[in-house]
Amino acid sequence: QAQFIKEWFQAPVFTPSGLKLGKNMWEEIKTPKNLKSVSYPWAGLQKKTYGIRYSEVVIVTAETGVGKSSILREIEHHVLKETLDDPEKPGVGLLHLEESNSDTALGLMSITANKPLHLPDVRELVDEKELREYYDKTINTDRIVVWDHFGSNSIHEVLSKIRHMANLGCKYIIVDHLSIIVSDQAGDERKALDEIATKLKTICMELSIAVIAVIHQNRNGQIRGTAGVEQLANIVLKLFRETESASEWRRNVTKVSVQKNRFCGITGPGVYLFYDPITARLSELTDDEIKAY
Repeated sequence: QAQFIKEWFQAPVFTPSGLKLGKNMWEEIKTPKNLKSVSYPWAGLQKKTYGIRYSEVVIVTAETGVGKSSILREIEHHVLKETLDDPEKPGVGLLHLEESNSDTALGLMSITANKPLHLPDVRELVDEKELREYYDKTINTDRIVVWDHFGSNSIHEVLSKIRHMANLGCKYIIVDHLSIIVSDQAGDERKALDEIATKLKTICMELSIAVIAVIHQNRNGQIRGTAGVEQLANIVLKLFRETESASEWRRNVTKVSVQKNRFCGITGPGVYLFYDPITARLSELTDDEIKAY
């Protein structure tokens, strides 16, 4: 009886499974989180977001013709360059569903070349030897995996390919765009968007990868179809460009605004990017240029 009484009073306080007491959390809190991330190519956007992190979904929303492809290529190229010395050697998985694989490759090679290789008048001035140099510097690596997507664009197939890309070492996945995937499905587009957004978020966290996915805007400038996509995203970037402006300079400026930022809560204009049609590159506007804009 004495032994029972002793053990009774020495027994720890029962805490239901899944609950923690604040007084027992100091060791966990004092240890800095090792958030694996890579920076964005532009200081303004990096300052707002603190980079692209594993287990997060970034949604890029835009109308057609505002330069999203150019922005994605700059990000893809930058990620490959910035992670070159990473011991993990993370790869980039590319699902560009509106263009051919060769156009996807040429788009990345154009960043290296500082000229738009997809244009015929530019391409005819580039001989095979020079083109091969751009290929070797950019595409000739197992760190780039491109989905040969002509055929089925089912939600199941897309998610399956993302999983395969992750198994091949791709830690950064670019999907351009979700709208074309759901347009191929039978039934309610809103439900299809919610389904793929939910499953993207799940697979992103399960595999500890970063996903950047594009979705088109409706005529009111909102994410097309459903608010579910925006709710599930960690970061939402909205692109805007005055495509009908009389000024050629203004027509080539894309405003990138952070609409949602679950990581740190900072929102608002992130960066203004000027597209140079000669080099096919995007450069960040200076403070004076932003004021002029």
